[in-house]
Amino acid sequence: MVSSHSEITPREASALVEHINEALSSCSDVKNMLPIDSTPESIVSAIHNGDQDITVNFKDDKSKRFRMLENHFLCLDAARRMGCITVNIGPL
Repeated sequence: MVSSHSEITPREASALVEHINEALSSCSDVKNMLPIDSTPESIVSAIHNGDQDITVNFKDDKSKRFRMLENHFLCLDAARRMGCITVNIGPL
């Protein structure tokens, strides 16, 4: 039986949060949420409290849709190379 539960190690959480804090440090849309602490509760809270009012209409610009799909496939490929098993994940 395959488990759908996954855990992140403290070292992985720290690296993820460090990357997010650095990558988004100049983004004015999320300044009020940064820096994120590397505790699991802080990460979940930061993700849960994300800005959901922003919508992107990919029908207007085909190149944006292409980039979205390209990023989607790159992320899936990277996950597979790290040993993650991805099931039933396809383009949006």
